[in-house]
Amino acid sequence: MFGVDDETIEAALTAALAAQNAQIAISETGISAGTSSRLRETNAAVIALTEAQDDPEALRAALGEHEG
Repeated sequence: MFGVDDETIEAALTAALAAQNAQIAISETGISAGTSSRLRETNAAVIALTEAQDDPEALRAALGEHEG
């Protein structure tokens, strides 16, 4: 996915999702919520779910997984 000229990646992605009446779920680990925030600013309607975890261990705990 890429934008053309002045179009951002976020605008290209949200336009493609909206054209298909589709939504996206985003899980961000260790990177804050930058991606979901930018997508939400562009078109919040295409976001079905967002989840952010501080690190992989927090993600494992959220998923009910145990290291091993």
